[in-house]
Amino acid sequence: MTTPSFVASASTPGNPSLSAPLGALPENGPVLDYAVISRLKSFDPEGKRGLVRRLASIYLESAPGILAEIRRCHDTLAKQDLRYQAHKFKTSNANLGLHRMHALLEELEMSLLADPAAESGGSPCSEDLIALIESEGVRAIEAVRSL
Repeated sequence: MTTPSFVASASTPGNPSLSAPLGALPENGPVLDYAVISRLKSFDPEGKRGLVRRLASIYLESAPGILAEIRRCHDTLAKQDLRYQAHKFKTSNANLGLHRMHALLEELEMSLLADPAAESGGSPCSEDLIALIESEGVRAIEAVRSL
């Protein structure tokens, strides 16, 4: 099986982990950690349950709407809703080995928890962070579509 260039292999030196700080995750490195997909496939070695296909399908159905909701919440200053969207989407990304997307969502969630001033108006987080989440979301959707 040929691994697309945007997919990381388990043996790639410097393969990002979920605990890596955002700055340590390459901006244009692999989007998908293939070791995570291999682990998922090991739960369904014959593919009879279609586990990876089902998880990918769920992700592809929900990701565009969640990304749009993240943008809407940011633009309307809905901090609690924005934090909720980041939190729930973070897990889906981790489950599929989308480490950079997971890290960006984690950063968003933590920034919202750490900034009490955002409660009283103003932007709940950086426009740059939202733009990064949107662009990485496009990359993540492309990577998942290839599974």
